[in-house]
Amino acid sequence: MIMKEVQDLKITTLAENLVQAGGLGQWGLSFLIELIDSKGEKRKVVFDTARNKEAFLHNV
Repeated sequence: MIMKEVQDLKITTLAENLVQAGGLGQWGLSFLIELIDSKGEKRKVVFDTARNKEAFLHNV
């Protein structure tokens, strides 16, 4: 796999064991990773290590 240069990167925490107003927490981590590569192509990746989908789906 050839790594491309990243122009912009945004990582949003979707679920973890700490909770802010309106969110659900759980053990594990869930992130939404959004990036724009050197060719201007947009990519979105979900990185999820949680035990269930309820907190992830609620917080999305």
